[in-house]
Amino acid sequence: MRRDVLCSSCLPLDRLARSLGTCDVGRRVLKNTFANNAFENFEIAAYKSLLALCGAAGASEARGLLEQSLQEEERMAEWVDANVEKVTLQFVQHEERQAA
Repeated sequence: MRRDVLCSSCLPLDRLARSLGTCDVGRRVLKNTFANNAFENFEIAAYKSLLALCGAAGASEARGLLEQSLQEEERMAEWVDANVEKVTLQFVQHEERQAA
């Protein structure tokens, strides 16, 4: 993969990561949840792309490990997705306690 393509595709993640450092802990946890969701889906797309390239690149021996990694990322994405509501409600409770 060309370096410039890889770098330009990672710029939005870099901006998000920098913005996470500018908020309090409660908001940071919530924003990290959003970032984790985005990043897991980014990784899933990247592994799917790499799997599609295996044949063309003559790297069919990498397919097994890539599929294993893809499955791990899919499980993590499912976990993050299943816990967004819980993390959000915990954030609201935290904010309400801070305001009281």
